[in-house]
Amino acid sequence: MPVSAALSLVPRLRIVPRDQAAETEALLGIAAWAGQFTPGVALEFPSAVLLDLSGSLRLLGGIAAMKQKLLRDTAEIGYRAVIAGAPTPRAASWLAAAGEEKFIAELPGLEPALALLSVEIPGWERETLDALRSIGVRTLGQLRSLPREGVARRFGQALLRDMDRALGRLPDPRNFFVSPARFRSDIELPAEITQAEMLLFAARRLIAQLA
Repeated sequence: MPVSAALSLVPRLRIVPRDQAAETEALLGIAAWAGQFTPGVALEFPSAVLLDLSGSLRLLGGIAAMKQKLLRDTAEIGYRAVIAGAPTPRAASWLAAAGEEKFIAELPGLEPALALLSVEIPGWERETLDALRSIGVRTLGQLRSLPREGVARRFGQALLRDMDRALGRLPDPRNFFVSPARFRSDIELPAEITQAEMLLFAARRLIAQLA
């Protein structure tokens, strides 16, 4: 929302400029850290990391144990994660972006799970979302119920391809992330530090990420 509208709701709101370069660096750092769980790590800009854990679940003790470990370990390096799983990377990223911490094991379970998600989630162009709302389409399920020919004619093939990739009807190949040869990470401290002991909290986070 506009800053003025936000301040009218919360007068003492602290406004901080967005640093997209720092966000990208953070995402790259998380991707490198995630390599301990699987070599199949891919970036989903601007705010998600995809992990192919199909070969690691048994090693990690199953889905429930894996989720708890990921949540605990991401907290150790200073982040809060929303974790979802699905047979396709696009479906998993859409579920996580919607805050739906679900794990869909088989392809047939994807369609009912995705049908409830808002069309705002996939990250489509604002003009497309406005056009969908103008015809009463609020969810992916409502979009799926429209005739494909009409959707293609009005919005092009991109929406249909995205849906088909999410549902596993089209391939969705990803380029796996390659960790840099050297580790480098930064933490911006909130205030001046005058005692070495006060650096330990930041140091622990950096060491956890390095390890």
